[in-house]
Amino acid sequence: VVLDRTLLATPAPAPAAAPPTPIARAPEPPAPVPTVAAEPIDAGVRAPSRPPERAAPVKVEPKSEPSEPAPPAGGRDLALSAERALLEVARTALARGEVAQALEALERHEHEAPRGRLVEEREALFVQALVRAGRKEAAEQRASAFRARFPDSLLMPAVDAALSP
Repeated sequence: VVLDRTLLATPAPAPAAAPPTPIARAPEPPAPVPTVAAEPIDAGVRAPSRPPERAAPVKVEPKSEPSEPAPPAGGRDLALSAERALLEVARTALARGEVAQALEALERHEHEAPRGRLVEEREALFVQALVRAGRKEAAEQRASAFRARFPDSLLMPAVDAALSP
């Protein structure tokens, strides 16, 4: 490697001074606002002389009695947020090893939302909680019912894992 000493001894050139920037600019005058000329209304167009006729109300009778009572306003059995809260209590209790508290929350959900939207999750948690409580026979019964009711459930592996030795 050869170094040219003249390059090393020459001082670096000073940086070029930046051109001064203006401090303030006078505002530009506002752009003219476009206007639209109104067109005259056609004299041949008139409002109706009387209001349109309304059809008479029709009484609709149900063809048959509903087989199940209608769900309460706001959701089936229990609001979805309340269902989630109960299942979260159960899940948290199970994670802490508080099996009795988990079973209590699951039983409450079963009582308050027997046909709720989170039944599938509740039943999977029930199997897990029953196994942890040492109630293997009850867990196997719940698991069997779960498999029949939810054969394509994404929770099936959790149910199977809970019952495996």
